[in-house]
Amino acid sequence: KREWFLFNAFVDSGADYSVFDADIASLLGVTLKSGTEKALTVGDGDKMIVYLHNVPVRFAGLLFDAPIAFSSELGSGFNLMGRSTFFEKFQICFNDKNRILRATKL
Repeated sequence: KREWFLFNAFVDSGADYSVFDADIASLLGVTLKSGTEKALTVGDGDKMIVYLHNVPVRFAGLLFDAPIAFSSELGSGFNLMGRSTFFEKFQICFNDKNRILRATKL
């Protein structure tokens, strides 16, 4: 039986990939540097080195594999959920006024 972990992440519609802190890779048993190394451009134009892995996820009642980038350079203090896979499997609607995010399976 697979053990599941709950993580919070901010939905970032401007991010290609989801990016989680490197400590989470370790918690999941993922060897950080065995993933595909990429240099992602962040909001201020700087580059951040990440390691991309396909990870099983459970989101909004659906189980699937998603590319998750892990990095020790994530300086935001929170994980990010990007567009890759999530925005292909769900319609994501933001209601800023009421601070609601709705994810509907496609």
